[in-house]
Amino acid sequence: MRLGQANSYGYIVSPPISLSDNGTATSLAVSFYIAAQNANAIDKATLTVSVEGTDLVSSGYTVASSEPASNTSYLLSSNDNLKRIWTISDVSSLPDPFQLRFATSTDGRICIDQIVVTETFSSGLPKLSTPVVLAPSTNYTGFSLSWGAVSDVTAYEVSVNDVVVTNCEPSETTTIVTGLAEGETYDVSVVAKGDGTTHDDSAAATLRVTTLTAPAVTAPDLTTSAVSSSAFTVSWPAQNDAAFSVRAWTLVPADFATEDFSVYKADGTVPEGWTFENSHEHYTYEEAPVDFKGNTTLWIGTPAFGGTIASVSFHLRRVSAVTGTFTVYGSTGSTDSSDWVEIKTWTNTEIATGNYSIDELANGDPLASAGFTRLFFKTVKTAGNFGFGTFSVAGTGVGKQPSYLTGYGPDATAVAGTSVTISNPVAGETNYIEVTATGLSGKTASTTRPVAVPAAATPKPAVISVK
Repeated sequence: MRLGQANSYGYIVSPPISLSDNGTATSLAVSFYIAAQNANAIDKATLTVSVEGTDLVSSGYTVASSEPASNTSYLLSSNDNLKRIWTISDVSSLPDPFQLRFATSTDGRICIDQIVVTETFSSGLPKLSTPVVLAPSTNYTGFSLSWGAVSDVTAYEVSVNDVVVTNCEPSETTTIVTGLAEGETYDVSVVAKGDGTTHDDSAAATLRVTTLTAPAVTAPDLTTSAVSSSAFTVSWPAQNDAAFSVRAWTLVPADFATEDFSVYKADGTVPEGWTFENSHEHYTYEEAPVDFKGNTTLWIGTPAFGGTIASVSFHLRRVSAVTGTFTVYGSTGSTDSSDWVEIKTWTNTEIATGNYSIDELANGDPLASAGFTRLFFKTVKTAGNFGFGTFSVAGTGVGKQPSYLTGYGPDATAVAGTSVTISNPVAGETNYIEVTATGLSGKTASTTRPVAVPAAATPKPAVISVK
């Protein structure tokens, strides 16, 4: 959650909190994670924590007041250590119930998360001995932990960042924690649990554990050699103890084609074969990243598909109220707008967010009967914006799909070393090879390269001359 705005402070107040009836409360620990929202807030952003409406820490804080003053304020000098813990030792001064207030200064916005209030109380029973924790053994996504046995224990409770992750039996003094992020630091604790009759829980044994960071992997740089109709070799440099796997295929006709515009959403790259005469200010909408912004005439065109289009589907998102039209056109291949044929038009309020499908012409004839191999989407508007995406077409031979070479797909084949020779390419076709590098922590990076494989030589007939 973000606290504060550009030129004003902000705050949040917790729900009412009451002490438990488990004994005499001795202290409260308020733990939370904070971070400066951006670099400009570092050395400026201050978070003040107080008890609402009491003089325990400060006189309270109201919206109309100036910058809050308190001896429990946290200045973010960096984002290296995000966890803070405020201990309230004078528990007797707390009202019942009480509320906590987290307030920012006007100097910088703060992000806050994972607020946990922990009550420490005395039951009057002797505490169990604190477990002695041995140095953990870490990996990329977790760690193994062990500790010395404690007498009279009923269980061991292991927590990560104040969240209990496992409870161990009295005879178990080891555990494995998984599912953590690579290269991150975690606060870990182990508590020996008492029976509540003869012994109370132990104090927590605490430590900080940082998971390992594996060497990065990069997309392999592929080099082809010895290309013939019967074989070709692909090589790449070794890197960071990575393992490599390979897929290889050719493309064969398919009766469908799709485009999700993910590359355009990522960095504005227009997909191969498409023509964009639009605003070139892509949206971040997953289903509709292609932008039609501005009060003007805009259009996009599909690639030339290899067969006749029988149906088309797409998602249209109305970002703001539109005054104008949105039209789908077809052509038999030409990009000249004078050759486009209107298929369907929507006007003003008809342009709504949703999925659209077309499989017939305005006169009711099947779309396939027009013989279109290419589509265009055009808007003429004086107000409003909308996004486009999640495109697909169906029809005879309108797309291509991979046909994997034997031994190299669809599942990738592990290879030893940094090269592979493909001995069964399809002659006279473009073959594709994908090499994936997999790092020690399972991260991957891939490169795909087309390889033009020549056709096999045709033997010439022998000529015998007799004199």
